[in-house]
Amino acid sequence: MSPILGDFFNGLLGVTLLVFLVIFNLLTRSRIGEDGKGRTNKDSANLDRECVIAAFIAALFFGVHPVHAEAVDWISGIMELAFTLFGLISFQLFVNRAKNKERRRLALSVALFSMALLSKETAVVLLPLFLLYDLCFGEEDWSTTAPYWKYLPYLAAVTIYLALRSHALGRLVPIDMHPELSTYECILNVLPLFMQHLWKLVWPFDLNVFHVFHPVRSILDPRTLLGLFVSLCYLASLCVSWKRDRLLFFALCLILVPLLPLFYIRAIAPVVLAEQHLYLPSVGLSLLIGRIAVWAASRESSIRYALCFLALISICSFSAKTVQRNRVWKDNLSLWGDAVKKSPESAFVHESLAGALLNHGRMDETIEHYLMVLENDPTPSARTYSNIGIAYSAKGLKEKAIRSFDRALEIRPDYAKAHVGRGIAFFEEGWTDRAITEFERAIELDPYLVEAYHDLSVAYSKKGDRSAAEAARRQVSKLDPAYYERKH
Repeated sequence: MSPILGDFFNGLLGVTLLVFLVIFNLLTRSRIGEDGKGRTNKDSANLDRECVIAAFIAALFFGVHPVHAEAVDWISGIMELAFTLFGLISFQLFVNRAKNKERRRLALSVALFSMALLSKETAVVLLPLFLLYDLCFGEEDWSTTAPYWKYLPYLAAVTIYLALRSHALGRLVPIDMHPELSTYECILNVLPLFMQHLWKLVWPFDLNVFHVFHPVRSILDPRTLLGLFVSLCYLASLCVSWKRDRLLFFALCLILVPLLPLFYIRAIAPVVLAEQHLYLPSVGLSLLIGRIAVWAASRESSIRYALCFLALISICSFSAKTVQRNRVWKDNLSLWGDAVKKSPESAFVHESLAGALLNHGRMDETIEHYLMVLENDPTPSARTYSNIGIAYSAKGLKEKAIRSFDRALEIRPDYAKAHVGRGIAFFEEGWTDRAITEFERAIELDPYLVEAYHDLSVAYSKKGDRSAAEAARRQVSKLDPAYYERKH
């Protein structure tokens, strides 16, 4: 097994086992019978066997779902895994609270809920899920105040978290990431976004690390109308399942509720559709599959065989796609190469691939993709021009390199790395004094930039100033003792 596949399955296995336990618990507690209303004519042994098989199938779907690749393979996705892991354990303790140990289990559940909050702010969605579970399967008398007390510790944890967040960030929500959209347009875009998230869950074959956001601006846009139709169908399914099948209703809620924070578009980064955000909603999809499996167990053999065949095809397809997707996530070169094919209009994707190509020394391709950035980005950054200068310099095109560094410094005069790059170009042109000026300016802007001290020592050595060169080398060794060892 390759290291990337090993990391994937090591990270996912524990969550998959937990998903199996949660789904098995929900299936058995709902006591699904043929009428779907909480009654059963089967004995407990048969019911348990059916629920084990259904939970296994559901957890298998969760374990091989391709949409998990981003959350598990990407280091930033660890927040999604952690919040889901802590949240599911907290939910399991909440569900399994016993009369004689209710306080102890609730206390541990609240502690894990708090850890989920600290892992990712969207863990606040767990609280309404707890309430929905009690509404679906609980036996509380909601006309009294007694059932509400157990939610107070969770509300206290949320309040403390929000206070800490507000103190640390100076605000509860991030800055507006999409100022170009009006409030009306933000609301309109919820409809197609909801549809796209659902589609990625049920058809995870067109996966991409960077889905370009093309906002809708009119309610008559076909994407808006289709999103409205899908949303109304989903709402109708919620209403019908609430009356006929509470487990089905809870599964649909488990898909929907974790997505709600993502619909506040103003707070979401340019990637408004990120596959890692579907990690917890996929638990709801798995529960839905488990519910269908229990239903199929009581149907005639032709229906069971047809659904088994469909499940087998789906699991094999998902598994193959997951293996292929993990290969894409192997390194930056393969990841952004795949993204460029799927989002060729994105300047960010071209810049990310160009950076990977630059690190691999493929300068012609690096320049090609950076030029694509300049075509697609009306306001390219200083770093973009600086990296183009590095690529031109490596190709021996010193004049173009210097012009690129000049442009970078016009945009951001305090960009130390651009000064270093221009200094290297000057040095290779034989303009040693001008190079020294650039390196010293870079050090003035960033006293911890090791490369600037190294290049300064080389320039002083060429000029014949041994004492200044030695002083610069000592500073290199002081900042990074292993620098020269790595260089050689």
